[in-house]
Order: sequence, then structure tokens, then C-alpha cells
Amino acid sequence: MATSNGMTTVSDQRCNAVSHNDMQPAAQGTGKRIVKVRVDPQRCQGHTLCAMIAHDMFTLSDLDGTSSAVCDVVPPDQEELVREAASSCPEQAILVEETKTGSSQVTIDHQKTRETMS
Repeated sequence: MATSNGMTTVSDQRCNAVSHNDMQPAAQGTGKRIVKVRVDPQRCQGHTLCAMIAHDMFTLSDLDGTSSAVCDVVPPDQEELVREAASSCPEQAILVEETKTGSSQVTIDHQKTRETMS
């Protein structure tokens, strides 16, 4: 993906480099694990913590400072940072979804995770 000036950013290169071979082995079974991230635009208030924590995975709007994911599939080396960003979001606007190929989707609800840990 190129920017308006035709340059490719590091984040674009990272997202384009994710392939099925990069997916992590699933905890059980023979499938591969895929982690996806998205930002709920209705909940995001532009606190910018996500971009500070996982700067390669989130971009901020020049208009209002709200966040959006650079790409939906999270590279394995960014998973921990994306999960930290999701759990740090004051509005709980970051949704992390983990799927295993050949199985149904599992959504990780960080609001409930945070309450359980308290």
C-alpha cells in the first residue's frame, strides 16, 4: 500500500509481509492461529495510547485523533503489543479476534478480561 506521495510505509510493508506461513501454530490441533485487530470507530475517543504502545499497528486520524488499525491481520511479532494496546484502551475500542484455521472464531473480550483480573 502506498501513501499519497507514492511511498510505502514500514507498517504497510509489515502488513503485506504477513502470509499464511507466518501464522502461529494453534495451541491444540493442526490448524494455524490468526490474530486480527480492529478499532470500533464509535467507541474510540482518540486517547492515542494504542499508537504509543503499538505504533506499527495503529494510525491516528489527522482530523480528530481517532485510531484505526493499519491492517487487520496482526503479524506474530506484534501480537503482544496489540493485546497490550487493547487492554490499555480506556474506551475498550480495540477488538482482538483470534481464529484457528478450520474452526470457528473466538473473540477475546478485553473488558471482561480486565474485570476478571481485578
